Amino acid sequence: MAKKRRKLNIIGLLLIVLLVALCFVLIGMFLNKQGIVSLPSSKYEVMLDAGHDLEHPGYETSIKENDYTNAIVSRLYTKLSEHPDIKVSLTHESEENLSIEKRIERIDRENPDVVISIHAGYDPSTQIHRTRIITQLPTNEEHEKSLAYANLVKDAFTNEVEPIEVGYYYYVPTHNNMESLTFISSEDTEAKEYETMELLREDKTPIILVEGFNINNPEDVAKWTSEEGYEKMVDLYYQAILNMLEDSKQ
Repeated sequence: MAKKRRKLNIIGLLLIVLLVALCFVLIGMFLNKQGIVSLPSSKYEVMLDAGHDLEHPGYETSIKENDYTNAIVSRLYTKLSEHPDIKVSLTHESEENLSIEKRIERIDRENPDVVISIHAGYDPSTQIHRTRIITQLPTNEEHEKSLAYANLVKDAFTNEVEPIEVGYYYYVPTHNNMESLTFISSEDTEAKEYETMELLREDKTPIILVEGFNINNPEDVAKWTSEEGYEKMVDLYYQAILNMLEDSKQ
């Protein structure tokens, strides 16, 4: 009789432990769904950032930069969602006007493996063809990973876009007390006293910013904002992310 009671007590204790564990799992799932915490994932986690929104549309020539970035991000998000080893998320929805500070908060909360901020670049010359991949500064704790990811993007884009430049953006003071956003090649790793773009100051997650083409070049605009151009650019980003996934397994 005593043995039977002990057996029942053990079974009861196990049931209680299982119920408590189930409660923790359900609470965690609820908090994750509400965006309060992020549950760990075995998948490679990519967060896409459409660099501009309706409130801050970016450069505007014959097209608006935010229209381009949203077109790329929405297509790329759909394609990545179908990959079994990749978890994809967004810093903000296409109709959501979210400040850089709030985007960084979301990045810190989600803690992805990489953030890719998608832009179109601008050059005053309508003849310049240019793709730039911008990394976190050499003084940033995530610089090494950011630079490695930038070079993987460069590898994927090579032969399809040119020229491709990898480097840093610095806000350099000018003679009239203004600041000029200045590009410096990644070959120059000497620490500078200047700040960079706010998103790239984040120091907990590797981030790269990609300017796909010169939005002031009519030839580039025609090439990269056609349906065929969108598909090609998405394929390039997709291959770059597959390169990152393979690199993460090494």
